[in-house]
Amino acid sequence: MDLLPLIQQILVLLHCFEEWSICYVSDQKNSVAQAIAESVVTWARSQSYDGSGSPLWLDQLIQQEAGD
Repeated sequence: MDLLPLIQQILVLLHCFEEWSICYVSDQKNSVAQAIAESVVTWARSQSYDGSGSPLWLDQLIQQEAGD
């Protein structure tokens, strides 16, 4: 999978913002975002979990991460 065209498109769009930044966060510290991203790729989800209600596994993961 060639990501270069996608990265180039992202960089072009970022120039439309006055300010922006990118921060790296390890998967262990960002498990909720990682799980959502994996579910989008694995199950081809196209709607927001906020708009359609989150699945039970996501609610549990959020509660677990909040307790850490």
